[in-house]
Amino acid sequence: MGKTKIGWTEHVWNPIRGCSKVSEGCKHCYAERMAARFCGKGEPYHGLIDPVTRSWTGRVELIESKLDEPLHRRIPTTYFVNSMSDLFHPSLTFEQIRQVWCGMTALSARHHTYIILTKRYERMADFFNYLHSKIWHEYGVDATETEGIPDVLHLPQPHIWLGHSYSNQRDADLGYGHLVNTPARIRFLSLEPLLGEIDLDSLLPGGLTRGKGGWCTGPDWVIAGGESGPDARPMHPDWVMALRDQCAGAGVPFWFKQWGSFGYWDQMPDESVRILDAAGELASDKPYYVGKKLAGDFLDGKQYKQRPEGW
Repeated sequence: MGKTKIGWTEHVWNPIRGCSKVSEGCKHCYAERMAARFCGKGEPYHGLIDPVTRSWTGRVELIESKLDEPLHRRIPTTYFVNSMSDLFHPSLTFEQIRQVWCGMTALSARHHTYIILTKRYERMADFFNYLHSKIWHEYGVDATETEGIPDVLHLPQPHIWLGHSYSNQRDADLGYGHLVNTPARIRFLSLEPLLGEIDLDSLLPGGLTRGKGGWCTGPDWVIAGGESGPDARPMHPDWVMALRDQCAGAGVPFWFKQWGSFGYWDQMPDESVRILDAAGELASDKPYYVGKKLAGDFLDGKQYKQRPEGW
């Protein structure tokens, strides 16, 4: 658990270690690169990263000693849960996932906000079916009822935000139907790394609308960003501008995280870092590999760091 440079959260909390790749967006996984630095004998990711290929082995572990970390922090904090893994990885049992959930719903941990992001859309939906069944079995009532069960078991939990990660339209088409049924006060999308155009309007019968937490509503928050790292793939400006415009039209908060390793000269805020192409001319429609810092996070000369209500 510690501070992070991720702009939309304050701290990361990683009670799960290990992962495996499940989508095109995972191809150049930043968590895999970081974990590979600590995979030697006696180090945290030993056995979770193949030392030869430097890739995930698919083995996933619950680190029980980390489950109570948020309980010891009195200052209300926003946590990104499992920034180095996926809470709904199939190698974890539902009971192990429930242990993490209980860590977030404990009375002494409910003053924090927890942001959970997954690429395992069906598994997250299945977990909440499991949780509903377990609560019904133990208390004889539905988890959405306000009487008969402790507050910490109510669904949704207002301080736990749940989101999906999509990189292209195929991901969105497969996943969004599961998200709208997820019991959460805030449902959000992280479209990073954005590898193609995503039409949010196409996901809903009536088009994108401001999310209010029911069937067939739009997300309460959209995050978008390009890929960074040595093997990054460029993000076209049209893709992210279309998302910005759709969100603005529906009143959905939009957070543009970054261009990633590739930038476009007319989007870079500092003219001193603009780069000439081979012909010595600036090409507005050509991506230049300049690194995440120089590419920046300006979109048409403006930063977009909008957050959901009640942040």
